[in-house]
Amino acid sequence: MKEEEQNEEIKNIIIETIKNNNPKTTSELINYIQKQYNFNENILLNKILELNKLEIINFKKEDIKRPIKFTAYLFSKYSSWFWMIIVFNIINIIIITSIKTDNHPYIYIRYISGMLFLFFIPGFSLIKLLSIERNINNFEKTLLSIGCSIAIIPITGLLLNYIEIQITIYSIVFILVFLATIFSGIAIFEEYRINNET
Repeated sequence: MKEEEQNEEIKNIIIETIKNNNPKTTSELINYIQKQYNFNENILLNKILELNKLEIINFKKEDIKRPIKFTAYLFSKYSSWFWMIIVFNIINIIIITSIKTDNHPYIYIRYISGMLFLFFIPGFSLIKLLSIERNINNFEKTLLSIGCSIAIIPITGLLLNYIEIQITIYSIVFILVFLATIFSGIAIFEEYRINNET
């Protein structure tokens, strides 16, 4: 009930601010509202998009911008892929370090999560970084992710051997998690930069 009242209040504030100030873009509208009220930029943007979709307010598609600040972009729906990779990396580290090889019924969880991790996540992060400005469909992205992951694993092994770190399941997993996180971090920042330029 309280959330519905807050949503209604935000809706009324947006409509009233548009009537009083006549902003040209969503950025201006958000700035006007944030000067008077302490609302999250992401919440405001989502409510503006919702009102625009319902045709209660009328902004052209060019005027509706994604969140301006990087932190707002990082916690918006546009970066959900980034958080899924981070969460999957954390879950995978927990599974691999906590389930030992002699723990029979649970070892299959480790096998499945390890296969998903090894054959998808590092490649997906790299493909996401390399295909920011390209229009690649999900099927191609999946195939390229698997291929890149298969290519990254031996290269990681060679690098570990070259820098004289003992090659164990833990060292490989931690290096791959590190690479996936770095690729994803660069990709989310580049995606943010490109989306705010347009």
